[in-house]
Amino acid sequence: MSNWIDKIYNFFDRSFGEKPKIVNPNPKTYKIWEHRGWGNSIFWFDFENKVLSGHLTPMIEVGDYILSKNRGNGTVFKYEIIKVDRMKDPIDMFFADAVYIGVEDVK
Repeated sequence: MSNWIDKIYNFFDRSFGEKPKIVNPNPKTYKIWEHRGWGNSIFWFDFENKVLSGHLTPMIEVGDYILSKNRGNGTVFKYEIIKVDRMKDPIDMFFADAVYIGVEDVK
């Protein structure tokens, strides 16, 4: 038995050939440099492919933003999370795909 979200996806898939994009109504912005502790970390797993990993509670979500500093000149770059894969063990671990948004003015 499928739930109501599956029914909506199936309707869109049959009617329009694509699934609706779920928009995060309250996106959060995470600064990588503020998440470096045990059980509270975000880091680049594969920078070339823009894959992040980490441990957070509450979990990062699609539509959230990541700020990352350039170590050389301190420029802050903004990325949007487009996919999150949650791990089962440990339960607070994730892998996330991100896309570059632009340069952010952070002090």
